[in-house]
Amino acid sequence: MLVVDRAAFLREEIGRLLEAGKWTVVAEADDGRDGLRLAFYHRPALVVTELALPGLPGPEMIRHIKAALPFCRVVVCSALVQSRWVQEAVRAGADDFVVKPVDPERFLRAVGTVEPAGIADPASCATAMEPAGAAEPEDALSGGAS
Repeated sequence: MLVVDRAAFLREEIGRLLEAGKWTVVAEADDGRDGLRLAFYHRPALVVTELALPGLPGPEMIRHIKAALPFCRVVVCSALVQSRWVQEAVRAGADDFVVKPVDPERFLRAVGTVEPAGIADPASCATAMEPAGAAEPEDALSGGAS
């Protein structure tokens, strides 16, 4: 699983919850660009992310992840509960939304449908990457491979 949040203590809290639920956190990022790069590199089964991220806004990062990695579930964990933010996250492809401060039971229910293995099958990852046409985050952000 990949955890993307600008606050280190929140990444740690979410990581502890995931690991208590038998998932493995493979990477953490503190901004949207690093989150996208790490998602493309690790190809996790789940990304847990904040919406208000430096570098690349959460909804934009989600959009790129879902286009390139359609098997990847994205759970938004944010204090931004205004309808505009929630709607943007849903339009971008978020699978669930958990309000901060995080209620551990609600959070584990949100990620509960993801297999605890932590990383999707590599064969399905390679296949999932092909149709998207963006093998690297830079390709996704620039509108396609050069």
